[in-house]
Amino acid sequence: MVSFLLSLAAGLAFDLRAISSTGATIMSSERAVLLISDRPDRSQRLAHVLAGLCACRTVGLYEPQSTVGPVTAVVTDVGLRHPPDIERLRRVLSQPRILAAPIIAILRDNTRLERVQATALGATSLLPASLSASDISAAIAPVIRPTGAQVEPGASLTPAQNTELVRLRFGNIFGAAARGKVISRTSVEDTTSSVMAAISDGGIRQWLEVVWQYDDITYQHCLLVTGLAAEFAASLRFAKDDQQHVIRGALLHDLGKAKIPLSILNKTGALTNEEAAVLRSHARIGYELLRGQGD
Repeated sequence: MVSFLLSLAAGLAFDLRAISSTGATIMSSERAVLLISDRPDRSQRLAHVLAGLCACRTVGLYEPQSTVGPVTAVVTDVGLRHPPDIERLRRVLSQPRILAAPIIAILRDNTRLERVQATALGATSLLPASLSASDISAAIAPVIRPTGAQVEPGASLTPAQNTELVRLRFGNIFGAAARGKVISRTSVEDTTSSVMAAISDGGIRQWLEVVWQYDDITYQHCLLVTGLAAEFAASLRFAKDDQQHVIRGALLHDLGKAKIPLSILNKTGALTNEEAAVLRSHARIGYELLRGQGD
């Protein structure tokens, strides 16, 4: 009898662990956001806020894993400092139903190494953990919102937060171009909307103050041009669609640099004639990259 009760308790404990803050089990047939966390207690607020957008199921990184049900998107709230944690996360993300879903990584440290690691794991969007749960929810709403829902990207964020999101999203776009992958039109449109929101709410001065702090000279240049283009279009009172066209063009104008060797792109001294010729080819390369997208 005691043995039976212990077995029952153990089974009940596992069942409870498989229930997220929304009450859905891992094996639920309802399409949902899958929140993977190395600290489910820390992620409770995020799970609650995400549940306002879509059903949300939480999976603890260190808990026994079951095959997941239908997934509309994956959010990882995992520190990427330790190889065993990275390997655990890789195994969870390798499940077939997860492979086809967009992956949004919450970066605990937001270092360059962590961004590279998250991208290597398949993350399609990167967000700093310094954002509040509500801000993170607003930022990923365009990816996970139910069909027909109208959410304006960046609408509830501060100008500085929108500027940081632009940098992260531009990094995703630039990284996709470097790896020869398809550049998501949705990602470009969401980034464009975040630029408009940042300039509209904070103005060009605040935009420049944030962007000048970036240490990557290529990102800094592209975002300086994008912010100035957005301010230019807004000051001339262009229609919203025309503002978006101008911002989109500025955002992507140097995309071809993703294919230029870093030894040339980041060279501090004078370029040789051969290196200069390679660098000048970035305009043609960017044009061909975008033309090859088909949309």
